[in-house]
Amino acid sequence: MGLLADIYVLANLKMQTAKVKKKDDRALRFLQKVMLKSDSLQKLAFKKAQQKLSERFFRYTFFDNRKKRFMKSVARRTRTEQVEIVLAHDLKAVKVARKFAKRNNAVFFFDLVESTFSNLAGLQPTFFYKKNAKQAERIAAQADYILSGDPYLSSEFVKRQRTKMPVLVLNGQDEVVESRRVISIRERIADNTNRPIVLYIGVVSKLRGIEQIIDAFSLVNTDALLVIMGPGGDVYREEILAQIRLLGLENRAFVLEGVPERDMVPVSATATIGISPILSGTGNAGLVYNNKMFQYLAAHLPILTTNCPGPGGFVKEHEIGYVYEEANATDLAKKIDLALSKDKEFNLKIQNNLPIVARKYAWATQENNLRQLIRSAEQQIQK
Repeated sequence: MGLLADIYVLANLKMQTAKVKKKDDRALRFLQKVMLKSDSLQKLAFKKAQQKLSERFFRYTFFDNRKKRFMKSVARRTRTEQVEIVLAHDLKAVKVARKFAKRNNAVFFFDLVESTFSNLAGLQPTFFYKKNAKQAERIAAQADYILSGDPYLSSEFVKRQRTKMPVLVLNGQDEVVESRRVISIRERIADNTNRPIVLYIGVVSKLRGIEQIIDAFSLVNTDALLVIMGPGGDVYREEILAQIRLLGLENRAFVLEGVPERDMVPVSATATIGISPILSGTGNAGLVYNNKMFQYLAAHLPILTTNCPGPGGFVKEHEIGYVYEEANATDLAKKIDLALSKDKEFNLKIQNNLPIVARKYAWATQENNLRQLIRSAEQQIQK
């Protein structure tokens, strides 16, 4: 691609020179053809590269560039500021956060929630990516305080770094306030039936398991509706809408824009069940409790998630839903039918467990863990 780019630049330069020297049109036309051809070949080469390389590679590149911009921004804004506590969220921020903490003689916190290091368990990253991730992980292990959003991730981190167990602070959500009025999902899709609603909330993009949900829904026997709701790019939305049309689900499956964070739980509460797919080869390889699981829980929705250590383990432990085998649309369809059935004894158990578990892991209870951690840091500062 470098050679093609050089050809393009050279042709463009010669073309501009031809214009200045008022060369004949024949030369200009030839140079235009050269530019168009090289531009076309560049696009073709990039497309082929995209097909050969995993999409995850492009996500790495995007995040790496974003991390560099973040570090430069932090460096500019913190030259003169003085702080007492510095918290790094995820490994992408850990190096610059440690430098800032040292410069200010501040207490260094590391938030293990959604930590990138676990990618190493589920993916095959490049040598340099792996080296940088390990280096960042070692820095994180030296933090004054470590907090985590998942016991599985905590155990993995302790095993790898031989450090103290992080303080567990789950991303609990507050339950629905009855007086808060939101536009229900049924109103948003203009449905006047009582059909149950199967809900996916979150970013609408690839590597989220959405295609599998749509495939599974085409195999569901229950007369239900599927709603995929969240922010995302127009190109991918068109792709899944095309998949919905191909499977003949236009009148049963809907793709909606997301809602503000404060409305996430009350809007979710207007659905019947919630799906939280996890792809073990991406992100945290199924180790981390994701946000949507706690949003479904706070909304008292039975949860369907992949049979993996994080969300899958949580759902099984507390008996608040079903787990299904990853990349198995037939199994997911079966579990959707089970979750929507009215006469199953286990479903009654789920309905009884949901409010109990929701209260146990509400933010009000998790906040105490975080407050205690901050108090310890304040005492360290005072010394």
